[in-house]
Amino acid sequence: MKIIPNKKFLEAIKRFNLIKENDKILVAVSGGPDSLSCLLNLKAIEKEKKLKISAIYIDHGLRDVEEEKNFLKKLCEKLNIPLFIEKIEIEKKGSFEEKARKERKRIFEIYLKKYGFDKIATGHTLSDVIETLLFRVLRGGFGEKIIGIMPSDENYIRPLILNTKKENIDFLKKIGINYKIDITNFNLKITRNYIRNKIIPLLKEIFPNLEKGFLKTYISFYEEREFIKKHIEKIYRENLYLKGKNFFILKIPELEDYEILEIVNFLLQKIEKGKPINFYQKEEIKKIYKNKKGRVSLSSNIFFEISHGYLSIFKDIKFKKKEKIKKGIYNWEPLNIKIKINEEIDGFLKNWEEGDYIIINKRRKKLKKIFNEFKIPRFLRKYLPLLSYDKKVLWIYPNIFSDDLKNKENYDKIIEIKYET
Repeated sequence: MKIIPNKKFLEAIKRFNLIKENDKILVAVSGGPDSLSCLLNLKAIEKEKKLKISAIYIDHGLRDVEEEKNFLKKLCEKLNIPLFIEKIEIEKKGSFEEKARKERKRIFEIYLKKYGFDKIATGHTLSDVIETLLFRVLRGGFGEKIIGIMPSDENYIRPLILNTKKENIDFLKKIGINYKIDITNFNLKITRNYIRNKIIPLLKEIFPNLEKGFLKTYISFYEEREFIKKHIEKIYRENLYLKGKNFFILKIPELEDYEILEIVNFLLQKIEKGKPINFYQKEEIKKIYKNKKGRVSLSSNIFFEISHGYLSIFKDIKFKKKEKIKKGIYNWEPLNIKIKINEEIDGFLKNWEEGDYIIINKRRKKLKKIFNEFKIPRFLRKYLPLLSYDKKVLWIYPNIFSDDLKNKENYDKIIEIKYET
C-alpha cells in the first residue's frame, strides 16, 4: 500500500520537533478517522525515519466493540503493525470521562516502561483544539490550559494537531481506507459533543474559514507559550531550594502577578499533571504572594504555601514514621534520600511530633522554636527526619546536632546523607 503523508502532518512533525530517528512509537487507535490517519501517516514515514510503529486499542467496556477490534486487527495485519488490545473497567459513578482518561494514561505509562516505547501518539486534531478552547474559555481558563491540547507533552505527541477532522477523512478516502464511527460522539448530552455538533457549525456560518484562522492563532499561541515556559523554567532553576517526591520549595523571587500564577501552575503540573488552577485559587495565590504568608488548597491534598521566606507546592501525604535504629542505611521517602548511620545509637528514626525537644548549648528548646529560628517552611517540618530518644531529639536533618552527639568525637561523621537522583 502506497501512502503519501499529509503535508500538515509533516509540518507539525518538523515545526514542533515531535519525532526523532529510531523512535519506537505506540499509536492509540479507536478505528475512527483521526486515530487511523495518525497511524497511517506515521506508517508512511516509518522507513525514512527508521521508526518502529505499534498500535494499541483500549476497550472501555461501554458497548460491543468486536467489529471495531476485528477491523483493526485486519488493518494492522495488512500494514504489518503490531496491535495491542487492552480492556478497562470504570465505575459509572462520578466523572466517567476523567476516570477513563486517567485509566488510559495508566495503561500508556505501563507500555512506555514495559515495552520501551519512546512516545505515545494520539489522533488529536485542530478541531479538537477548537472544541477545547470554546469549552474552557466559557468555564474560565488560564494560560496553557485554555487551549489544553499542545503538540507534545513529555512522552505524548499529537502529529495531527494542525489537521482538521475533515482533512483526516479526505486523507483516508484518498488511500481507500475505511473507518468506524463511534455513535456516542453524537450524544448531545455530553457538552463537548454539543459544542462539536451544534455550536461550531453555527460559528462556521459566520466565519467560513474558522479552522484556517484558528490555525494561525494556534501556532502563535504555541510560540508564546514556549517563550513563557522557558522563562518560568529559568525562574524555577534559579530559585529552587529543595525538592522531594511530593513537594517543591523555592526561595521567593520578585515576580509579577502573572509570573507567580505561571510558576505555581508549573510546579503543580510536576506533582499532579492536568490539574489547572481555577479563578478562586489564582486570586488567593496573588493575595498570599503579596502578603508573603498563607496557604491555599489547589486540590484535595495539594497546597500552595508561603512561610518563612519560602514558596512551596506540596502534596499532603499524611506521613508518619518511627523506626528503631542501629548501624545501617535507611530510606527516607518524602525527601528521596538515604540516611546512613555509622555508629550504634539508642533511639529512633522518626518525623516531628508535638512535644519533641533538643538540647543545644545546654539549653532545652522545643523543635517548634528551632524550626522557626531556622525558617523552615511549615509543611516541611513533619517530613524532616530526626534521630531521637523518646521526645529528646539528637539530630535534625540536615545538620542540627544536639549536645549529646556533639560531645562524641567526629560527631559530624556519625550520620551521612545520600541524595537520590
